[in-house]
Amino acid sequence: VSMANIVATINNSLAILISSASVVHLKFATQLQTFPVSLFGLSMASALLPTLSKETDVKDQQKFKQTLITTFHQTMFLVIPISIILLILRVPVVRIVYGVSNFPWESTVKTSYALAFFSLSIFAQSANYLLTRAFYALKNTKTPVLINLTTVLLNVILTLTFVLYFKLGVWSIAFAYTITTIIDMFLYFIFL
Repeated sequence: VSMANIVATINNSLAILISSASVVHLKFATQLQTFPVSLFGLSMASALLPTLSKETDVKDQQKFKQTLITTFHQTMFLVIPISIILLILRVPVVRIVYGVSNFPWESTVKTSYALAFFSLSIFAQSANYLLTRAFYALKNTKTPVLINLTTVLLNVILTLTFVLYFKLGVWSIAFAYTITTIIDMFLYFIFL
C-alpha cells in the first residue's frame, strides 16, 4: 500500500511538470480505472487469502495451485471485458461520470487518453492483488515487497524519461504505470 502511495505521489508530482491541469486529468483517469480493480481484483483477492492460507498446510500443493488458477481465471473473466469497454468507450465514460457541462472537452480528451493506457493494465493490477495474496498465504512477504520496490523504481525512471526527456503528455504517466504493472505481474508469476 505504501508503495502504491509513493507511486501516486511521484506521478502527481511529475504531472505538475506537464501542466497544473494534468494532475486533475491523471487523478480522474486513475479513479475510473481503480473502480474495476477494486470491485473485482481486490475483493476476490481478499476472499481468496483465507482459502489459500488453509491450503498451504496441506502437503500437496496441487489444491493451492488449482484454487489460485481458478480465481485468476474468474477475475480475468470479469476484468478484461471491463477494461476493453473502458478502452473503447473512454470518452463517453469520462463525459458521463464527470459531467458534460462541468468538464471541458480538452480535459475530457486528455483524461480519456490517460484512461486508455490505464485500462490496458487493469488485468495486471487485479492479478497483482491475487498473486501477492498467494505469497502471503505461503508466508513469504519479502518477495512481493522486493518485486514491488523494483517496479516502483522502474516506474519512476520511465515516468521521468517520458515527462522530462521526451516531453510527452499526461498519458505517458499512465503508460509508464501500465508497463511497470505488467512487469510486476510477470515477476510475481515467475517468483511464485
